[in-house]
Amino acid sequence: MRIQIHKIGLLGTDREFSLTSGLNVITGSITTGSTTLIKCFRGLLGSVLKDFSREARDNITNLTGEVFIGNNAYEIVRPFVTTNDALVSIAGENEAKRLPVLRSKSDEQTYGNWLLEKLNLPTLRVPTAPTQDDSDTSPLSINDYMMYCHLRQDEIDSSVFGHTNSHKNNKRKYVFEVIYGKYDVEIAQLQMKRRETVSEIRRLQNYNKTIDDF
Repeated sequence: MRIQIHKIGLLGTDREFSLTSGLNVITGSITTGSTTLIKCFRGLLGSVLKDFSREARDNITNLTGEVFIGNNAYEIVRPFVTTNDALVSIAGENEAKRLPVLRSKSDEQTYGNWLLEKLNLPTLRVPTAPTQDDSDTSPLSINDYMMYCHLRQDEIDSSVFGHTNSHKNNKRKYVFEVIYGKYDVEIAQLQMKRRETVSEIRRLQNYNKTIDDF
């Protein structure tokens, strides 16, 4: 499933940008706002809003955009704040929602998971240390998929072929496997159950040891 941004607006300023079909090139010298605009594109698609300039923080109140997912158009309004539970407004044909960006207070849907669902991407939790049976797990979020869509000039080699940050490198590996059909969800679920079983066995072993020592 493809996703396209047709228009983005920075509420609180007079700036609005429209994109055309095909390749769009954004150029400009330093301090012209090209990097900020790219970050706003990512923010409209659920990325964390951080590392913005003071000018952007002081003036932008909301990100607005017209986004196409497949053939369906959606109007998106996201508050320009760093909190992960800020509510994003979504309006499309026969659909209107207000969802927390990336983190909810219960099991309710988030904007990030809504995007994954619309893009036919699985909601997964992957091991942070794949070689360890009792490894903690971390969700594969829309942010992780966006890592391949925004490559910094000074990190293109590490962003594509492997990252020096082991956590990022681990997430990129799973994103690559999901996108190119290498990741088997059924096998992953069985591995998750295996890790849970191993953790429970170790907990019981420690419990028995405590009783024996007592």
